[in-house]
Amino acid sequence: MPKRKAHGQRNEPPSDDAADPMTPEHAVELIYRSFRSNQHWLPSRALAKCLAVPYQRLLVVAAAKDDLSNLVWTSVLVLVYCATHLVDFHESWYEAADASAAWLRQQQHFLDQREDLVRNACSLLNVRYAEQLLTTLFAVTGEGHEEEGAGADDDDAELLSLGWQRCFLDEPPYTAYYWNMETNLSTWRHPLETAQLERELQEQKQQRRDLLARVLPQRLPINRDVMPPADTPIALSRVRQAILLRVVL
Repeated sequence: MPKRKAHGQRNEPPSDDAADPMTPEHAVELIYRSFRSNQHWLPSRALAKCLAVPYQRLLVVAAAKDDLSNLVWTSVLVLVYCATHLVDFHESWYEAADASAAWLRQQQHFLDQREDLVRNACSLLNVRYAEQLLTTLFAVTGEGHEEEGAGADDDDAELLSLGWQRCFLDEPPYTAYYWNMETNLSTWRHPLETAQLERELQEQKQQRRDLLARVLPQRLPINRDVMPPADTPIALSRVRQAILLRVVL
């Protein structure tokens, strides 16, 4: 028998947030369609359903949906979702993601709280790749890193001159690797580091050879001319005499 409802109890319709998750195709379409000013995403119930999170979790400031804090937070959530849940549809959203990531890097609110925003977004979406996302999709060049950035450019130029190209896995955890366009070889180790290790190894071998070349001539020469050959009767008789003396003693 069906249970009776308590007096005054009403049936509550399921919220949009609790509805079945969208298919990846519909999610990509919604994300692309709701991209605003080629910069950011605005909190909406449709986006909340797409991300499978409660709508209130998109609102940092509930009083104004278009508050900058809401735009930044929602955009970070969307980018994390795209990079981890829509990898197979990368070609459909990467242009919007690049534009939004560039916009985020211009927002002081994002720069001040970048790590917390990305980690919280990963936690909300049950994503384990916060560190990788911070160094790839959400990477920034801050104050004091200009020289490092210039060095990276020089590094990439040297890699290209040797036929190597820096690439990233197209699925989590988006790890960097190196691919040689001429030989079609791939490696996790930085090619310049490998070349440096090989040079150091060759230098160590050369130093050892140089050391041996200096030390060996200084060893005392042995005048083998004064020693009788080992197979002569004299040598054999002396050996026999030594053995007999030991036996007698």
